[in-house]
Amino acid sequence: MVPFFFTFLDGAFRYDCASCGQACCRGKGIAIDAERELVPLLRRAPGLAAFVEPLAGGYVRLPDVTDGCWFLRPDGLCSYEQDHGRAAKFTTCRLFPFNRVFRAGAVRVIDVNSVVCPIEDALGTGTGVTHAELRAELEAIGDGPLTSNAADLPEGARELRWHALEQAILTESERFLATADYVDFAAWQESKTRLHLGAARTPASDKAAELHALVQQWSALYPAASAGTAAASDNAADTGTAAGAGLATAAGASAAAGDGLATAAGTGTAAGDGLAIAAGDGAASGDGLATAAGGGAAAGDGLAIAAGAGTAAARAVTLLTGSLRFNALFRRGGGSYRSGVAPLGRQLLATWFLTWRAALVTGRPPSLRAVTELHQAQAAQRALLARLGEPAELREPPPATDAPPAVQEALRRLSKQLAGKDPRSLGTHLAQAATELPVEQRAWLVPLLLRAGPALRFRESH
Repeated sequence: MVPFFFTFLDGAFRYDCASCGQACCRGKGIAIDAERELVPLLRRAPGLAAFVEPLAGGYVRLPDVTDGCWFLRPDGLCSYEQDHGRAAKFTTCRLFPFNRVFRAGAVRVIDVNSVVCPIEDALGTGTGVTHAELRAELEAIGDGPLTSNAADLPEGARELRWHALEQAILTESERFLATADYVDFAAWQESKTRLHLGAARTPASDKAAELHALVQQWSALYPAASAGTAAASDNAADTGTAAGAGLATAAGASAAAGDGLATAAGTGTAAGDGLAIAAGDGAASGDGLATAAGGGAAAGDGLAIAAGAGTAAARAVTLLTGSLRFNALFRRGGGSYRSGVAPLGRQLLATWFLTWRAALVTGRPPSLRAVTELHQAQAAQRALLARLGEPAELREPPPATDAPPAVQEALRRLSKQLAGKDPRSLGTHLAQAATELPVEQRAWLVPLLLRAGPALRFRESH
């Protein structure tokens, strides 16, 4: 029997085509199985023959426009399915948004398309799409070019039993869904990965202490939007806990059920679990640090909003962890499995931190699609943030003529400090440089270091 790997927990996600306006059916095009689906299509709609584009791999592409797919009805339903039955529906549409199906060696991988589809958190509600449903759909469809795409195995992935590690991390992720931040889960991933790769066992608690310190350095580089919120953010990052079991944050109308986190009361984190984001009701009385993000500031609202945003971001990134890990490890040209898997826990911690900061800026919980988009857009930034715990050498300052004079001077001092064999981490130096700059200029430091290229070299810490 072919082993399956779903990159998401069973029943974790649902989708609502009506509420999103059928994003997948507007301007994305349709991949069609050339052998099984093209001839029936052109028999039923011969006028589309002029628009079919042959592609390698056994399928063709039928483009559509932003106004809508050729078969999208005004009521949002698919006329092709309605007229000819679900069995006739194109494979890519029938499986969407779970249509990223691959063969990774002997393993069949089913991934979710969280970039195009605004999937919603459904875990524990009984409304999510189940693994059994997707298995049945794949069995009914059968093998074809759209369900048998080969994912290139990274060097060493088979020998290092990639499937066993990724399945273990995915299974364990459910235990961390109600935590106040992503630190403990990132620490567990790092500890588990080290053991899996043959290193000595390192307690996850030791790793968590390292990662809390790393988050503190990031907080110095990227303070929260206001002084009160920044102080609360630093406190939350330092302690790794929300403001007690009574913390309830109302995120206003933007936190309605189906906003990507499903943390509305009754579907997400229970009120006694440390955080309840109510969908427009306002915080219940007597909840200690209850605050409504859109309506008037209650006492302690800076702490409540900061901790609530961090917790909501942690749940979103945790739900997406299996998918984000798979796509990072199996991307083309991604290098060996060992080199790719080792830093993933810290890179995803950086994704959580940047998502948290985004939530503080917007004042609403991040959608799962937004988390995926931020993760992809900030690949270089999170990779560098993940390595700030390592010592480094900067052989010459990066080009910075467009930066403010104070930032240029900070980089010159940083280059001198990193010219020798200083055992302290790059993050220690960067955090110090950040505190000497105006808050609005600190964000220059990481992008400018990314310009350094080979002039920035990391050393092994001893």
